[in-house]
Amino acid sequence: GASRILVLTCVKELNSVFNSATQAAATHQRSADILVADSHTAGPAQALIAAGVKRYFENVADVKLNDVAEAVERLSRHGKVYVVADDLKFLASGGRVGAAKLLVGSILKMKPLISIRKVPGTEGTYAADVIAKPRTMRTAVSEVANYVSENSNAFAAEGCGTVDIAIVHADNAAMASSLEEQVIAAAKRHGLSVNLSYSGCMTPILGR
Repeated sequence: GASRILVLTCVKELNSVFNSATQAAATHQRSADILVADSHTAGPAQALIAAGVKRYFENVADVKLNDVAEAVERLSRHGKVYVVADDLKFLASGGRVGAAKLLVGSILKMKPLISIRKVPGTEGTYAADVIAKPRTMRTAVSEVANYVSENSNAFAAEGCGTVDIAIVHADNAAMASSLEEQVIAAAKRHGLSVNLSYSGCMTPILGR
C-alpha cells in the first residue's frame, strides 16, 4: 500500500472538496502521512500539477511531505492557462462580453486569446485577461504557441527539464493538433522535453 498520500484538490474557493478532505485527513489514524494541497486551479491544469509532483517523487530521494507542499505551490505558480474563443456569443451570454464588444468583435471576426490568472494578494480572486485579438483561429493558435515559447524560456532558465502540457478543444481537432505540434516544437527549441498529459475534446458541463 501507499506510505504517504497526496490529496490534490481543485481551487478551494470553487467548492468544498479541500475543506472536506482536510477534515477527513485530520481524523485518519495516519494523518501525519496525508497531505491535502490546494492546486489553485482546476481541470487539465490540475492534472499537470499532479504529473509534476509525480515526477518530483520519482527524481528526489527521501521526499518529505513539506517538500511536496512546496513543489505543489511552485508548480501552481508556474502553470499557465490560455483560452481561445472561436465565437464570442457564448462569452456574451455568460456576461463576459458586452453587447457593443460582441457586435464589433463579430464584425471583425476576432478570436480573443485569454489568459487566466490569480490576482496577487487576494484569496480566490481570478482574472481573465484578453492578451491578443487575432482574427483567425490559425493566428490564435500561433499566438498561444508564442506565449508557451516565452514561458519555456523562463522555465529553462530556472533549470526545469520537462514541461507538462494539456490541450483541450471544443470539436476542433485540427487546430488542437496544430497547436500540439507548435507547442512541442517551441519547448524543444529551449532544450525542454515535453510530457503531453492530455490532448482531446473538452467534456461539456451543464449546470447553473
